[in-house]
Order: sequence, then structure tokens, then C-alpha cells
Amino acid sequence: MALAQLRLSPLIPRIAVILFAVLMATYLIAAALMRYYSYNSPCYDFGIFCQMFHSMKTTGLPVTTCERNTPMSHFAVHVSPIYYVLLPFYMIVPRPETLLVLQVIAVLSGVIPLWLLGRHFRLSERVGAVLCLMYLGCAALTGGIFYDLHENKMLTPLLLWLFCAVEKKNRPLILLFTLLTLTVKEDAALYIIFIGPWLLLSRPQKITG
Repeated sequence: MALAQLRLSPLIPRIAVILFAVLMATYLIAAALMRYYSYNSPCYDFGIFCQMFHSMKTTGLPVTTCERNTPMSHFAVHVSPIYYVLLPFYMIVPRPETLLVLQVIAVLSGVIPLWLLGRHFRLSERVGAVLCLMYLGCAALTGGIFYDLHENKMLTPLLLWLFCAVEKKNRPLILLFTLLTLTVKEDAALYIIFIGPWLLLSRPQKITG
């Protein structure tokens, strides 16, 4: 019996992270949907994005009419091609609620590269689990979900995946997550600009840097 308990003990931190992730996802999705159904939005941005996604679904273009009181591309205001990554899921269930659910999943998905980074640096299961629980419970990350849809919330998980690829020296993934980060917004290049010199100066990855 004691031997069986010792073998199962490494699974406890992983189970704790999974259960807490499911709990947080359930809570955040429910809260986001209740805010939507109660018309309790802090601004009109979500209406812009709902119209934009409908336009992307029907015409392939991010056209809005309520952003500047004239038909125009949303990318004339903010260049965010990352929304096309969400579009296939929206096309399956073309409703505003889909966007809110996808955003919660995107934000919480950052726990996966964080866990992988902990494994890469050979942190114990318990320390890795604590870091993941801190991420999942961090109000600075999850609190933005209560401001409806916004592209900036995708930066954290994408950057974590980028750092994970850098640490594993996986150049195809480095390229992929660099490009995805750049598609979040026109100013997302600032994050990449600082990662490049960091690789050049502190890591033996000169070509990558």
C-alpha cells in the first residue's frame, strides 16, 4: 500500500492543476456569459468585434460600420490578424458567446507552456504546480476577461509558448510563435524586439537572436 501511494504521489500536483484549471474555466466562462446576458458591458467594443466576426464569416474581411460610423476595416484601427485564428471556431458556432468562451480558453492555455517550462528547468512537480496555480489564479491575467473581447489577452500565452520554444531551441516553433505574437497587434513587435537582444547577449543562440 505504501509503495502504491508513493507511485501515485507525483500525479497529485498534476491533478490539482487540471482540476483548478477546469474550475477557473467554468467560473470565468459563466461570469463572462452572465455579464453578456445581463447587458452589463463596460464599453461598446464587444459590439464592434461581434460585427467584425460576422463580416469575417460572410465576406472574409474584418469590416465594421459601428466603429467610425462608416464601413471600414477594423485593421485600419488596430492590426490584429490573430482573430483569424479564432474564426474557424466561430464559424462552427457563429454566436457572440463563442468569442467569450474562446477567449477564456486562450488565456488559461498559457498554463501548458508554463508547465512545460517547469519540466524543462527540472522543477519539482510541486513547485511546477504552484506556479501553474498562481498563473490560473492571477487576477491581472484573468481579470481582463471581464472587459469582454480584446486581442491583448492572447499575448501572455503566446509569449509563454515562444519562451518555451526558445528554451527547447525549436526554431520552427520559435518562428511560428513569433509570427503569431506579431499578429496580435501593431505594437506587439516591442516584445519580440526585446527577446532578440536577450538571445544575442545572454544565450548561445546568436542566429536565432
